[in-house]
Amino acid sequence: MESNETARPHTGDAFTIPLGGGKYYLAHVMADHGLNQNYVVVFDVVVDDRDRAIDGLQGATPLFSALVLDTLFTEGRWDVIGRSDGDPNRYLPAYRVSTAPDEWYEESFDARRRRLASVVEIEALPLRTTCSPTERSATGFRQKQSTRCGRTRAVNLTQGDLFTIPVGDGTAYVAHVVGVLRKKNFYFVVYDFRTDETSAERDAEEALQHDVVLAGQTMSTLFVDMGWQVVGTAPVDADRWLPAYKVTIGDADSWFVVDFSEERRRPATAEEVEDLQFRTTRAPAGIAAAVRALAGKAPWEDRFDELLPADARRAATVFRD
Repeated sequence: MESNETARPHTGDAFTIPLGGGKYYLAHVMADHGLNQNYVVVFDVVVDDRDRAIDGLQGATPLFSALVLDTLFTEGRWDVIGRSDGDPNRYLPAYRVSTAPDEWYEESFDARRRRLASVVEIEALPLRTTCSPTERSATGFRQKQSTRCGRTRAVNLTQGDLFTIPVGDGTAYVAHVVGVLRKKNFYFVVYDFRTDETSAERDAEEALQHDVVLAGQTMSTLFVDMGWQVVGTAPVDADRWLPAYKVTIGDADSWFVVDFSEERRRPATAEEVEDLQFRTTRAPAGIAAAVRALAGKAPWEDRFDELLPADARRAATVFRD
C-alpha cells in the first residue's frame, strides 16, 4: 500500500480516525467524489493500536457522516487499513442546489441526476458542504461537523409516517410516527415486525398487525444519516401511545403534568409526581442500538428498558377529566 503522503482514499476503503490514547474510530469511504473529496461514514466502533481490524464495521451503528477533503488522509491524520463492503445507497445524500433565484433542485451525490425540488425538500435537503477541519481527532472532527458542515440532516416527519430502522444485516424493523413536536422531535413506536429493507415499502402496513415492542421520543436530525427511511403512511391511534410527563414550573416543588404536544397542562397530584416520567429525548444511535438488541444482534442493556411501551402513562388517561 502507498504511504499516507501519496495515497488517495477510494470507495470501499476502511480507515481509522485517532481518538487519542491509542484509540481509534473505524470509518468507511462510501464514495470517492473526485476533486479530492470523499463521502465518509464514521461508525460507533473503537479499536486500539494492537488490533485495528475492520471486522467491527459489519452491522455497526453509524455515528455521523460528511463530505471531506483528501487532506485528512494525505497529511497522515487518518490511516487506510483495508477494504470493506458497504452500501453507499444507504448513506449517500441528495443536496439542494439553485441555478437561479428561487429555483431549487434536488441533486444526487454524484451530480448526475437533478430534478425540481418541492417546498418540503427545499427546507429539508442540505446544501453540499465539504468539511476540512484541522483537528486530528475524531472528537475534533465531529465538533467541527456539528457547527460548520451540516452534520444534522433532519427530515420533515408527520404523524402517521411509517419508517424503517435497519438492523445492519439487510433487514429492518418498521416504526410509526405517533406525534411530532416542533418539527424536529417526534414520538414513535416500533412494531414487532422485521422485513427485508428492499421490500419494506411494500410490506410496511403489515407491521400494523403486530404488537408494539419499543416506544419513545427522538429527533429527526440524523434520520437520514442513520439510514432510517420513510416507507409509507397509515393512521395511528395517538391517544393510545402519547405519554404524559411531569415538569416543574417556577420553584423546584411546583409540579405540573403536561401532554406530549405541551398544549394541556395542570397541577400534578402527589401520585403523579411519583409515577410520571420526565420527558426524555433519546439519541437516534441509542434507538438503533436497542433495535439491534431486539433482533438478537447485540446484548440487551438495562438502558433499553425505558423504551418498553408499558413504562409510560398515557396523556389520554391522565387528562381524561
